[in-house]
Amino acid sequence: MVHYCTFSSEPTHTHLNPGVPTIRFAQEHGAANLLNLSTVATFFSAVTATTLQYTFQSHSTPIEDAVNAFWFTSMVFSIAAAVNSLLGLTWKQAM
Repeated sequence: MVHYCTFSSEPTHTHLNPGVPTIRFAQEHGAANLLNLSTVATFFSAVTATTLQYTFQSHSTPIEDAVNAFWFTSMVFSIAAAVNSLLGLTWKQAM
């Protein structure tokens, strides 16, 4: 019985020592990537909102309205990406 316990615990120590730091590094690296993605998405949302503010006019042509619609869509997707990465970061840190 003692021989069996020694035999079965030896591979556990062999895989546990290099495995845990590797998993920890991968989790921290993933969290850092999500944080960077959130920062970049927030920056692009701010740039898009500023550009939309400068291009918006009360008397505009249909082309200008289409361009403003694309800017607004871009801002919506940027905000969605920022929120998505923050949710992913929160979920990753909760694990």
